Amino acid sequence: MDLNFKKILIFDKLLIILAILLLGVFKPDIVLIVFYFILIIYLLITKRKLLLFNLLISSLLSLIWMLISKNEYSYNQDFLIIMGFNIFPFFAFSLGLFAVYLLYSHYQYLIKGNSYLKRLLLIIIIYFPLLIIVETIAYHLFNIHNLASSMYPGLPFCDCLHANRYMQAAYFLMGPLFFTFCYILKINNINLQKLIKK
Repeated sequence: MDLNFKKILIFDKLLIILAILLLGVFKPDIVLIVFYFILIIYLLITKRKLLLFNLLISSLLSLIWMLISKNEYSYNQDFLIIMGFNIFPFFAFSLGLFAVYLLYSHYQYLIKGNSYLKRLLLIIIIYFPLLIIVETIAYHLFNIHNLASSMYPGLPFCDCLHANRYMQAAYFLMGPLFFTFCYILKINNINLQKLIKK
């Protein structure tokens, strides 16, 4: 593995961990907004501007989800609301989906060939645990509760993702759906190692 590639992988992971940890220190919606723009600068500095297309797709998918479910979000914290939209879930989904793709892009070289199903399986292996871990940390450690869906039971093993069944299903489908859009539109990075070496 190329040394530069290893450094980028470490920085990517540190950036994701830092963003998650700062949710418990500062106002979470502001943290996500700031990190969204830091991410754009970071991708340009690390010469990975092609990944901006993936960020655009994650943002569009997040926007569509918010158009469908904007009335399902009302938090116990005073998050920014613009034109009736709660900003926190929009940026959380945009950045979360992109972070999963960023991690995936470092490990996709392990998959031989360009099989959609194998790549989708890798995304699921990364996305499902990360979704549950981040939701558990946000709910139990950082006290981020969606009051609009607090009456619903969470997942039994983590007491997180308190939402009706269609929203829970949507949360788990969002990662595979995002990856599928990227795959169909051919904006997935075939070989991130080569991209970073350029």
